[in-house]
Amino acid sequence: MPEILNYLKSSRFIISCVIFIVCVVICAILGKYKKKITQKIESLQDPKVIITRRLFLVIRVFVIAFGFLIICQINGVNLMSVIAGLGIASAVVGLALQDYLKDVIMGIHILSDKFFTVGECVEINGREGIVVSFNLTTTKLGDLNDRSITTICNRNITEVHRIRSRFVVDIPLSYDEDFERIHKLFGDNCERIQKIEDVKECRFLGTENFGESSILYRILILCDSTKKAAVRREVLYEIQKILDEENIVIPYNQLDVHFDKEEN
Repeated sequence: MPEILNYLKSSRFIISCVIFIVCVVICAILGKYKKKITQKIESLQDPKVIITRRLFLVIRVFVIAFGFLIICQINGVNLMSVIAGLGIASAVVGLALQDYLKDVIMGIHILSDKFFTVGECVEINGREGIVVSFNLTTTKLGDLNDRSITTICNRNITEVHRIRSRFVVDIPLSYDEDFERIHKLFGDNCERIQKIEDVKECRFLGTENFGESSILYRILILCDSTKKAAVRREVLYEIQKILDEENIVIPYNQLDVHFDKEEN
């Protein structure tokens, strides 16, 4: 008991308390400053919020660890054996968490190079969808059709393509159709197609290609990239109605077979 009382009266205890209070104050200030920064960012899902939170967490952990080391040194605690043990443990943990570290490194790479942002429509490794959420380890992608969520580890992201807000529709029609009539027909009906919900612009581009059994005519559609799949179906349905009203049939692929008569 006397030893405890003597320690509580010693300068070591007072200095340790001061260091502890300083660390707590620094962590509290960092917490308020982090909150102030994140409040300036509109969306909590913004990658800037994520990286800010992680950065402040790392700083706070460093402050606590540094304060703990100083307090131990002041009180004569030998940390050399502890540090040596931590080195070995760190190597083991590093091997166990190498996939996690790869995710974090790739996540930082995505943030720094601005691969995509939350809410953007992208194609990741051949899969199209909307970025629902993102953090330093995983990316969640919402399917454009059924809104199912796919979680992708950041280390597996090798290709990212931003999906443009426009697409083209190629219409194969027979060579027997009057091309001037076709040009006028689709040129006049662009306004009709443009009235479809979420279609921002419709433009008839004209003849695209001469195929083996048909001519391709191309229409350009501008719409919200997140609604592209639904808009495409509506546009195709409207084009189908236009062709039906004009009695225009899309030709089947044909195969011409010629027989040579054998001479007797």
